[in-house]
Amino acid sequence: MAIDELDSSIFEFLVGELVSIMNVTGQGQLIFTSHNLRPLEMLEWNSITFTTTNRDNRYSQIKTKKTNNLRDVYFRQISIGRDNPEIYNGVSKNKIAQSFRMAGSVR
Repeated sequence: MAIDELDSSIFEFLVGELVSIMNVTGQGQLIFTSHNLRPLEMLEWNSITFTTTNRDNRYSQIKTKKTNNLRDVYFRQISIGRDNPEIYNGVSKNKIAQSFRMAGSVR
């Protein structure tokens, strides 16, 4: 089953519970997109595949130790940006601030 925006209009905790229940009792494969990071805390790292910004390697997994929180590892990877493949192609905070200044000065 494929679901786009599984977390649409659902409370974050409930999304985690739904994903956890489907992981334990479901049969087959569930492919979903989500803006919510709660599933990263509810599933094992090898159950999750991320899309990347690398055209030659579109899909990747973040390998982590069993004791690590995948949500924390994900944030660390996109913040540092040194791991391959690159999951997030960041924009500098200065460029974001400049865009806000420019948007505020347009009348």
